[in-house]
Amino acid sequence: SDYLMTFHTAGWIAGHGQWQILYPGPGAATFHGEPFDLKAHELLPFLKDYSVAEYMYMPLSAFVFAPFALLPANLSLLSFQLFSLLTAYICSGLLSVSTESKDSSESKDTSEPKRESAASRALLPFLALLVFLPAFLTLWIGQVGIIFGLFPLSLAYFLLVRKKDFAAGLTLALLSLKPQLLVPALFLVFGRLAVKKVSLLFGLISGLVGIFAANYFVLGSRLFGQWLQCLALSDR
Repeated sequence: SDYLMTFHTAGWIAGHGQWQILYPGPGAATFHGEPFDLKAHELLPFLKDYSVAEYMYMPLSAFVFAPFALLPANLSLLSFQLFSLLTAYICSGLLSVSTESKDSSESKDTSEPKRESAASRALLPFLALLVFLPAFLTLWIGQVGIIFGLFPLSLAYFLLVRKKDFAAGLTLALLSLKPQLLVPALFLVFGRLAVKKVSLLFGLISGLVGIFAANYFVLGSRLFGQWLQCLALSDR
């Protein structure tokens, strides 16, 4: 699966501090036969010879997978799938609470039954998510769209409903862990700018600067440069 080839291997590297093999070396023309690919085949003896493993996410994100990589490969995947399921349910809860908050802002009814309904209301979107084929495949192969994408978006919406735009912007910056998912964040930013509110944009920029600075200074400029070279190699 994607998880075992990519994230389990990256987690093992982070857990053992072998950062020098996370990305291809300088001048590499292919991912095949590079240290990360070789380590993946070492950790996964049943991995087909023609399968090539690579890791293109920013360096610090490998720490997310380090706890899971302490387990044997099959249990590592299972635990990550269960963690993704739990995250999906939390996202459903955040959206349900946010919707309830918007409803309650139009009504002064704050009775106990209405507060209790939030947990049960979270169950329906959670179950609906599981029958949505792209989400099911994401869970099955152990991809990170739920953790790196759906969770920051749901939490940001939760904060926006509470008029905490700057904090929501900081949360949206976490989407840089999977940059394709920054697109919906930009729609949110443009929506706030349309009503002359800039705090969300400032929060997003601040968060992005902080994340990239952390990658640069915590793990060093050399590894940061290797990551950028890895992205260029992937494009080629």
